[in-house]
Amino acid sequence: MTHAGFIESRLLRKSGFFAFLLTVMLSFSALSYGQTLIKGVVIDEQTNEPIIGATVFQESTTNGVVTDVDGAFQLSVKGALPVTLVIRSIGFRSREVDVYDASEAIRITLIEDVYLMDEVVVTGYVQQKRGVITASVFDVKSDEITNIHTASFDQKLEGRIPGVVVSSNSGTPGTSVALRIRGTTSINAGNSPLYVVDGVFVNSGAIQQIGNGGQVVNSLADLNPNDIEKIEVLKDANATSIYGSRGANGVIIITTKRGAYNSKTNVSFGARLGFSNVRKLWHMADGPEYATLTNEVYLNDGGDPANLPYPNPQNEPSYIEQKLKDIFRTGLQQNYFVNFSGGDAKTTFYLGLDYNEQVGTNKPDDLKRYSLRTNLDHKVSDKLKIGTSTSLSRVDRIIALTGNNTAAPVPSAIYPPANVPARYDDGSYVVWGIHDSYLAMINDLDNRSSSNRLIGSLYGEYTIIDKLVFRTNWNIDYNTVDENIYYPSVTATAVSVNGRATSAYSKRQTLINEQTLRYNTTLNDAHSLSFLAGNTVQKNNSSSRLIVATGFPSDDFKEIESSALQTGDGSSSENGLISFFGRVAYDYNNKYIADLNVRMDGSSKFGTNNKWGTFPSAGIAWNLTEEEWFKLKQVNGLKLRASYGITGNQNGIGDYTSYGLWTGGANYNDKSGLRSSQLANPGLKWETTSQFNAGLDARFFDNRLEIELNYYDKYTRDVLVSSPIPTISGFSSITKNNGEVSNRGIEFALNSTNVDNKNFAWTTSFNIAHNKNRIEKLENTIESYSWIRMEQGQPMFSFYTYKQLYVDPQTGNAVIDDYNHDGQINADDRQYVGNALPTVNGGLDNTFRYKDIDLNVFLTYSYGNDVLYMFQYMLQHGGTRPAWGYTKEQLKRWQKPGDITDVPRMTASGLNYALRTDRFMEDGSFLKVRSATLGYNIPRKLLNRFQVTAFRLFATATNLFILTNYSGTDPEINVAGNSENTLGIDFATSPTPRSFLFGVNITL
Repeated sequence: MTHAGFIESRLLRKSGFFAFLLTVMLSFSALSYGQTLIKGVVIDEQTNEPIIGATVFQESTTNGVVTDVDGAFQLSVKGALPVTLVIRSIGFRSREVDVYDASEAIRITLIEDVYLMDEVVVTGYVQQKRGVITASVFDVKSDEITNIHTASFDQKLEGRIPGVVVSSNSGTPGTSVALRIRGTTSINAGNSPLYVVDGVFVNSGAIQQIGNGGQVVNSLADLNPNDIEKIEVLKDANATSIYGSRGANGVIIITTKRGAYNSKTNVSFGARLGFSNVRKLWHMADGPEYATLTNEVYLNDGGDPANLPYPNPQNEPSYIEQKLKDIFRTGLQQNYFVNFSGGDAKTTFYLGLDYNEQVGTNKPDDLKRYSLRTNLDHKVSDKLKIGTSTSLSRVDRIIALTGNNTAAPVPSAIYPPANVPARYDDGSYVVWGIHDSYLAMINDLDNRSSSNRLIGSLYGEYTIIDKLVFRTNWNIDYNTVDENIYYPSVTATAVSVNGRATSAYSKRQTLINEQTLRYNTTLNDAHSLSFLAGNTVQKNNSSSRLIVATGFPSDDFKEIESSALQTGDGSSSENGLISFFGRVAYDYNNKYIADLNVRMDGSSKFGTNNKWGTFPSAGIAWNLTEEEWFKLKQVNGLKLRASYGITGNQNGIGDYTSYGLWTGGANYNDKSGLRSSQLANPGLKWETTSQFNAGLDARFFDNRLEIELNYYDKYTRDVLVSSPIPTISGFSSITKNNGEVSNRGIEFALNSTNVDNKNFAWTTSFNIAHNKNRIEKLENTIESYSWIRMEQGQPMFSFYTYKQLYVDPQTGNAVIDDYNHDGQINADDRQYVGNALPTVNGGLDNTFRYKDIDLNVFLTYSYGNDVLYMFQYMLQHGGTRPAWGYTKEQLKRWQKPGDITDVPRMTASGLNYALRTDRFMEDGSFLKVRSATLGYNIPRKLLNRFQVTAFRLFATATNLFILTNYSGTDPEINVAGNSENTLGIDFATSPTPRSFLFGVNITL
């Protein structure tokens, strides 16, 4: 029961005569002939509990009644049916209901008005009303993200939350997602936020061992998005510091669905079926065009015109279109789920079953997930409550290699010249240059993985005395991944060794025990105090093994045991974390709010003198609309808040990074030996981030317009980086605290109810964010992919290369900027030419409802980010890679004096194509229709006959349209999903597909 409903319940129970008298007075005008008696009950849609004291009126009359303690009512209405009833209750949104049949009691649900009731959100071990929060917290309801069908929930957050940037490294189902909250704070250590599912800290990093060309499996795809009730994102240090070392990059709290006390069993079923296709592919030069370009290189480099490589270029065959058809297909998506929830006076339950399959557009990608979730809560007595949350899942994958991989189907198909066939006349595969046969990679390569995961929590909660509650949690996150890849003997990779197989098994386990003691009280009905104290003990262990085998009797035998030669490797490690934390919060009449948090973490990863870190934070807020002097009627809420705190980071470094390590295998004369494998750094300590946040929350015009504005200043010190050292030491690098990074930004979010009447409603949500990143201190530069450079004074992910000024119209040669003005072009002339980080990004969501039909259109956008079109660099080579094909862009090359173009003269010599220039940098700004959903809710008057609560039909299009100047397939993809130092590089990566989905949701 809501707070407002509880107050009304007490008033009505103490003053039953008042309720009776009010009902009689409201019904008096209905005492006439020609009446129809309507019976019904009004309940809370979320909790299924009765709403006491709700008023039920006949539209445009004074004829009405008040619901009793069971939420029931009886209303006599004038005239014939149908009639419209208007239902109102404090703390809920008003509703109009058309009644066509009064033969049976009707069931009316009301939605809580979060503006009036102050929505409850989870922030750091406690639940708070949004009106008294001093931190920056943003939440996303499940119905806001159900329209986007993805394998993992984190992809659904793109564009939903200001200050949160989500990017995927390919269009492969279940691939990794880079999610950053308020910028990137670390250079080598982890930048991913902490994910908390029903109180369990879950691991978000991949534990795969077999590389797939930069493609990384997303471990969050193990979780079923259909089980999620709400997602809350904690962004500033005051919200995250109580999580200590885990909260430096923000915290994402996932609350899953649970049953409600004293409610009937609800059964929900959903089915979704759809297809996907590639929106855009690469434009490749065909066979005659390739031959023409090849001849031109030959002539420009002094070749004899009588001996052209292709005397009749127009007669050359072209196979490129067929190759693209061979690689891609129409994908299939299907999802089926059934949920059961309910409860009695003592026990609530939720059971969810789900099957999800995504057949990828890139052959032979396929993902299948099977999941089960159970949530149970039981009141043993008035003082003791116990419960559990358990999730079991299995994910099976068939994986197509992608990106920078010579065995990946995409580069293997489109990098060879267009006049090279896929098969020889005898049907055998064509292997060209360094690339394998793409048909062999699709038809014969066997690359599979299976992931099994258990995420569970068991809790007990005991009320020691009134308002003093002790809680203990025992949590586990257990994950195993089994990977197997077999290269058959028909592939270039394994032809010389009669087949090659790799088998890997990885296990990761996190065990957590946590205790909290909390006390809440209110003094003199004005001073609210809350106290929290707790401790956490966490142990993480992981192990892995990998076996490589060659020499198989035939390709029918793929198991390791069938091979002639086997080599293996294995490892295991563990780390521990002990934490103590506390929180104090004060609230005076919802007007003046202050809170203080502190956490101490002790980690086994750091040196003896630096194991412990202390992470404090404090916040204040002022609700101006609670002041008596505040008289602006148009302003329903206005709150100012500010906070400051410090968080730590130990992610991204090994379990024993601070220790000196020795390893075996240094054998000599058939005798085993040891060697030093890592230098010790006992001074290694926590990476820390301090953050200041100032914010404003406001509501206007009867809560129809809500805005949130935040400014933040983050500064990270003692950045954990791998620093080079003199090789005379026997080592090339050591992990040190050597760097500082700043992130400063502003965020704005708006929610508006534009129209809201009986037949039509229109709501809008909009957000925009700007973040400025800068490396404030770094002793040594760090480069990635020979294009991205990390250097003091520059933002992260800066592109550093040669700048092409123009192509000389007379000679056709590229003119390179002599940056240091020394009269020659060399490595010293490289300069910063762009950055992969956006200037602003955000989303726009509009929902329209006309009677029982609704339409939702969700847009995402990014502005100011640059993309390196690495694919163009590789295939617009001007003849420097004679065994490779060309893109259509190469046809724009300079050919004769007077030509104006940015594509230089074709030649295999000189600087025209020998240097990496900014010519391949493109503006990655975009506006994308992320999803569009059209739905129809069958009217309840029809459903009531079949005892059905809700029946919804819908159709959804995802990635429907994109507006961008980027010439590649998608400006959002990134070749290196597993790298903290790489962003904005498009290198033969599988395109993000466009999908169309049709579904039905039924609730009984």
